[in-house]
Amino acid sequence: MQSFVRRDAPGDKSTEWDTDGTIVTAVALSRLVCLNAIGFEYALRVTHYPGQEDDLSPLTHPRDVRVPIEQPGMWITASEASSLARLLDAYWRDKDAYPGRVRDALWFFEHTTSLRYIPIAYVQTVTTLETLTNVETYRNRDQFESRLPALAALVGTALDPALAGSVWTTRSKAVHGQSALADTPEAHSELAVLHDLLRAVLRRAVADEEFRAIFASGASIQRQFPLPPVPRGGRGRAGRPR
Repeated sequence: MQSFVRRDAPGDKSTEWDTDGTIVTAVALSRLVCLNAIGFEYALRVTHYPGQEDDLSPLTHPRDVRVPIEQPGMWITASEASSLARLLDAYWRDKDAYPGRVRDALWFFEHTTSLRYIPIAYVQTVTTLETLTNVETYRNRDQFESRLPALAALVGTALDPALAGSVWTTRSKAVHGQSALADTPEAHSELAVLHDLLRAVLRRAVADEEFRAIFASGASIQRQFPLPPVPRGGRGRAGRPR
């Protein structure tokens, strides 16, 4: 069993738990280091009274965690715990300076860990990636298909543009009611690829000031990831960055 423990936590009442979000943040960032299903079903506050039994106060409304993609090695190792400590130091030091897109992507990704159904997690994960890549009003598919492989290259991974296009098509058909997104081995495989990419991007964004500056504005994203020109005779409209 693994757990996160905070000693001398703030709060005067036994019913107050993690009032400043320290444990919630540590658990969320732990999934960037090692995808895991650590949740809050058994979260509680322990209050020690001299000469008396400890008071155990469970969290009133625990959030169940069901990571949609089960993978080998979902327990945090000692080495990964050290990496998490460094990531947390960087987060607490710089969090107030994070671009809004980075903050949103961090918590959108954490939300996917409570989505036990692959079709819903798939859509949410694509939306999270769009938070970091979509800035123009038009050419939404082009933005995803072009920028996602370029973003992957920046964090040292490879993503086939054809896969990005396929993911975009699958998600779009699902959210627009054209076809249901089935819980298939292919969907599992694609979601695992997207999760790995998103975790790598967010780890670097938390710790690397220069990297996260890419997401400071729509204009900075456009400069880093310019869209290819619309082919002659093709359909497309220029859009202002948001």
